[in-house]
Amino acid sequence: MIIPRRQFLATAPGLLAAQGGASHFPVRQTAVRDHHGAPALFVNGQPHPGLMFFFCRAADAEQDVRSFAEAGIDAYSGCFGLPGPVRLDGNWDLAPVRRAFDAVIRGNPKVLILPRVILGWFLQPEDQAEQFEAERQLNRHPATGKLSRTSTFSFSSQVWKSRGAEALREFLRFCEQEYGNHILGYHLAAGASGEWAYSWEPALSDASEPQRKAFAAWLQRRYPDQRIDPATVTIPLDRTRQGTQPLLLEPPRDQRTIDYLLFHSEAAARAILLFAQVAKATLRELNREKICGAFYGYHFKNMNRPANYCNEGHFAQELLLASPDIDFFCAPYCYTGRESGHMYNAQLCAATLRLHGKLYLCEEDTFTFKAKRESNRHVCRTREETIGVFRRNLMGILREGGGAWYMDCGGNGPLVAGGQVDGWYRDEGLMRNFAAMQRLATEVLQKGDRGTDAEVALIVSDDGAAYLRQDESLIDALVFRQLLELSQMGAPFDCYRLEDLPRLMEQPWAQRYRLLLFVTALAPSARVLQSINSALKRDGRSLVFVYAPGLITPQGFSTEAMRELTGLRLNLRRQSEHLLASCTLLGPRLMYGTERHISPIIAGDDPEAQAHGTFLNTGDPAFLIRDFGTWRSVWSGAPCLPAAVLRHLARQAGAHLFCESGDQVLTLPGYLAIHASSAGERRIRLRRPVDVHDAFSGELIGRRVSEIRSRLSFAETKVWRLRG
Repeated sequence: MIIPRRQFLATAPGLLAAQGGASHFPVRQTAVRDHHGAPALFVNGQPHPGLMFFFCRAADAEQDVRSFAEAGIDAYSGCFGLPGPVRLDGNWDLAPVRRAFDAVIRGNPKVLILPRVILGWFLQPEDQAEQFEAERQLNRHPATGKLSRTSTFSFSSQVWKSRGAEALREFLRFCEQEYGNHILGYHLAAGASGEWAYSWEPALSDASEPQRKAFAAWLQRRYPDQRIDPATVTIPLDRTRQGTQPLLLEPPRDQRTIDYLLFHSEAAARAILLFAQVAKATLRELNREKICGAFYGYHFKNMNRPANYCNEGHFAQELLLASPDIDFFCAPYCYTGRESGHMYNAQLCAATLRLHGKLYLCEEDTFTFKAKRESNRHVCRTREETIGVFRRNLMGILREGGGAWYMDCGGNGPLVAGGQVDGWYRDEGLMRNFAAMQRLATEVLQKGDRGTDAEVALIVSDDGAAYLRQDESLIDALVFRQLLELSQMGAPFDCYRLEDLPRLMEQPWAQRYRLLLFVTALAPSARVLQSINSALKRDGRSLVFVYAPGLITPQGFSTEAMRELTGLRLNLRRQSEHLLASCTLLGPRLMYGTERHISPIIAGDDPEAQAHGTFLNTGDPAFLIRDFGTWRSVWSGAPCLPAAVLRHLARQAGAHLFCESGDQVLTLPGYLAIHASSAGERRIRLRRPVDVHDAFSGELIGRRVSEIRSRLSFAETKVWRLRG
């Protein structure tokens, strides 16, 4: 029997009255299961809202853990590290870990803890010599060409994996034996910022010897009929664009670079799998069932930082989605566009996780009005703005079936002896709001339907990322800026991987989607293409294809492959030009695209399609629509379709638009939220007449109403409960 350390802590006087999740303590078993149409965290067989407080320095978190518990949020996550170097007596030094756990439990004797387990170096001091230097990542700076070692391991390092597995087993045994009654599961973290990325700096990773050997072995498995000399295999380090070089990698000429990018992501994913397997095996030995997960699957990280997309190594998601040892994926919400009055978007494809039965946990690291301003980070100016952003984000997370930890990035607890920093959440108004949000999250969890009600979907591709050079010229407009336009459309949308379409179309609720936007469908597999042709090109849907859909085949670029996917005749020009288009679909001309030079160029050449736009520099067709009777094909050669054009296409396809004011709209069955981009009156059209209540106050807004009229302040988030 596993007995928690410091048993007196669980029965100490002064237990908090507002233990909303007290029934979940002590933790005997946790799992992720489907609950009313979406994955949910289950503790002791009961669903849990999945909202937590996070502070990295767990030993300093006591005061805030207590405050969140009083607001009804009974879970905590923080960085607990792993055992330090082996002491002279041969034992792991666990004293810092013990101090951290004890501090958190003092804050809430019935706290539920999700430790972030930092899988760093686990070497004895004498091991940290030059003999292990080669186990660290070796990265090339794309501008200077300089090679440099990082402080992180190579994902292919066998030394790190073997020693890390040993330390992880030791850590889990300690945690479960001493604190198991508090522990929800384990968040496995490694790589840059613990996010299983190679680097967040401008870099080309990883030219280390462990990575090179692993790549050689991968090539031998991939090409068993080829004679590959492992000694001569090198890591391609010329992955950035030079001059007017094509932004797309073309087989077979660029095959070795394409192969490396596929392996590059797979190496990171397989490292996660290894540690997850170790964790689950250790838990089984201890007769414990706890959840495990990791950061992974980032598709929407940062604009103007191509390394954050091309070098992160997050595009082998299929391996983790298929694993029973991975229960949850986590990510901060998208850094691009998160400001007050703008929008919430997940940094990963949250709908993909729902489809595969994996839980989504959002790292909610909003800089509150109490945070210090930092470069390139938005800070909410007032308490009211902060609450508006928190409520916007909560509705985004809930509509995706997820949970979240509220992360104080910069502040609470003593930093130095005698010093104190005022925490980001140490405000009565914010804590009252957290209590209200916890109540709403619990209500949504307990109601009948947590499935999606979106009619629009954004489709991005894991495999497509392997064909992109590391350059922001195309990626920013094609991926990041398009996300911002979609968020202003006036209707909710879901994000899926292209590779999920066959699985998606097996779901009865997939028929709800009316408009699907494909932005990186550069090289769809035969299976995906068959699913699109048989299951999507029907029922009056509109499929919108951007830039070069289907262009890349194993034999090279193919206009015929593009035609097979889109149904349209498109031409290829191997030259570098800006991609600015003038669109007349709505009457007045709209200019969109990117002024950066892109190569190759795709232009329309289909006399049976209607042309509604041209490229500014050549006059060639840039926007085509062709109605095939049972479905509609839309193609844009320029990226980043404006929100106004998307609204028109959505309406034409039969999708419902709630408003056209540019505000973000977030819905799930029975709930509707709007986040105000400016102050003023709003008119929100409902799908059908319903009774409307304010979801936070309970105030009746109207009975059997078809629209809501409401005056909003800047960055205010209104949330309504819809019934009937």
